[in-house]
Amino acid sequence: VDSTNNYAKTIAASGAPHGTAVIADTQTGGRGRLGRSFLSPPGAGLYLSVVLRPQVDSAQALLLTSAAAVAVCRAVDRFVKAPAQIKWVNDVYLGGKKLCGILTEAVSDLESGHVEFVVIGIGINLTCAAFPEELKEIAVSLEEYREGKVGRGALAAAVLEELEQVCGQLDTAAFMQEYKRRSCVIGKRVKAIRAGISREVFIEDIDDTGALLVRNEAGEPECINSGEISIRFF
Repeated sequence: VDSTNNYAKTIAASGAPHGTAVIADTQTGGRGRLGRSFLSPPGAGLYLSVVLRPQVDSAQALLLTSAAAVAVCRAVDRFVKAPAQIKWVNDVYLGGKKLCGILTEAVSDLESGHVEFVVIGIGINLTCAAFPEELKEIAVSLEEYREGKVGRGALAAAVLEELEQVCGQLDTAAFMQEYKRRSCVIGKRVKAIRAGISREVFIEDIDDTGALLVRNEAGEPECINSGEISIRFF
């Protein structure tokens, strides 16, 4: 397919039920956050999108990306001993390199604020053999942290099982404590980039809505919401 998210949104608009999963061997037009491309070589990763129809409002639906990141970390922990971490807001890391990207897209009724459906796209690297050298410097795969290959079916099952569990906690946001424990940005000074403008901030915490609580260059507290910026470490 061009993109599992595109395919999932198409079938969701036609009535695909809650929990429908779309898995591809490769994507010709894989997408990441902020319009970035997501390299998806044949057989090199798990490219998975899930249709969800959560009975929540738009504010609670914003937590789905955080919930998915926790679900992926738990699934990855089943296969490797190295602890999976989360780089705010939607990347899962192993050993300081990107293992997984998550893209959440929602369709809502603007008048009622009700979420009609959400599509969560998850791309996990199984091998980086087909990646160009510049990507190998910043990306990592599961095969680098274990002996033997990880079966895509087994990994998909693990992700879906964990996703089902955390999505049942949207009303309480109970998974946010784990999200914060797994964060690799809390306590770090980073560059916050928005609309091409970069500035330094110190990340103090993440609140239960998934927003970053930071100190800016003047030492003043700020709240940075998901979807507004990208984070670049120094």
